[in-house]
Formats: sequence, structure tokens, C-alpha cells
Amino acid sequence: MECTAEKTIPICQMCSQSKPWWNNSLSEAFKDMRMARDMAKSYYQYFNHPSEIMVSEAKHLHKRALHLVKTAKWEYYLKLTKEADTRNMWDFCKWTGGKHTYTSPALLSGEGGEPAVTHTDRCNLLRTTLFPPQPQLTNEPTLDLEPREDDMTYQEVTRCKVCNALFSAAPMNAPSIMGMTGRAYCWAWSIMEEEIFHLICLCTRMGYHPRE
Repeated sequence: MECTAEKTIPICQMCSQSKPWWNNSLSEAFKDMRMARDMAKSYYQYFNHPSEIMVSEAKHLHKRALHLVKTAKWEYYLKLTKEADTRNMWDFCKWTGGKHTYTSPALLSGEGGEPAVTHTDRCNLLRTTLFPPQPQLTNEPTLDLEPREDDMTYQEVTRCKVCNALFSAAPMNAPSIMGMTGRAYCWAWSIMEEEIFHLICLCTRMGYHPRE
């Protein structure tokens, strides 16, 4: 994969107009802003109450960084418009489009193989490269699932663990194919607490973890 990336992907920015107005002053300003924010957060976590001075300083540095960004962008685009000529003046109307199309390079499938151009071919190539088939063991051990006296005792899933797992998940993420966010499961817990708890306990006891 690394060799393929070096051959097909040029060593440059994907978009030369991503942030051409960025400068060292903005980097220092955002560095100070993040440092002040982290210090205020650490103070709150340690003393369990916010520091008004630190919070005020973080807000001030945040406003200062945004002001520097607006100033840098204004100066950059003002300079572009002043130096415009008949060859590039008609490109200014494309700034508000907000759409950029980049041609994705073909992926090489190794020596003697044809490059993957279509979306399906790229998916198949990445799937076979990142998830190759499992190797066949010559002396594969036999599985012994018979119960023994020294086996670890099974611990039932408690209601507290199920509740913590649901409410500690990201509220706006939807990891499953159903598209339900973590907040939706929290709402369902307030209505169907018994059903969800017994369903998870039964799935854990049976060793069944559905993907859908």
C-alpha cells in the first residue's frame, strides 16, 4: 500500500487553495488559544469548579484568533483582487461555488495486475489487501469446550453496566446499519428499560452479538 501511494499520490497539498492566507501569526494565536483552553479545562477537572480568570482568558484568545483569521483572509483576497487582470478576473465568481472535484488516482494491484479504476475494483482491492483470507494452520489444535472445574465463573451483566454502556456512548453517532444514534437508545432506555436489559443479558449469555 505504501509503494502504491508513493507512485500514484503526488507529494503536495490536495487543494492549493485550502488555506493560502494562513501565516505564522495565526499558528501562534491558535496555539495560545488551545493552551489557555486546556489549562482552564484542567483547572475545572482538578478543583471541580471553573476559574473565571482562566475562562475569560480563553474566551479572549479565542476572539483574538478569529479576528486574526478574518483579517488575514481579508488582506489576502484584497491583494488578489487588486492584482487581478483580464486572464484571472473571471475566476473570482467561482469562489462562492464551494464545489471542488478531484480525480481519484488508480490503485495499482501489484506486478502484472491491472490497476483498479472503478469504485468496485478499488473496494475489492482494498478488501483483499487489508483483510486477506485467514491462513490454514498445519497443526490446528482441537477445540475443547467441555466444562472444567478450574474454569472462570460466568459473571452476569448487571443493570448498572448496561445503563453505563448506553449513556456513555456518543449521543450523535450512529454506528449500526439502522442509523440510530446513541441518544435514541438513551430515550428508549427510559421507556423500555426492562426489555433492553433482559435482551442484552440474554445475548451476552448466549454469546450472540447481532450486527444489525
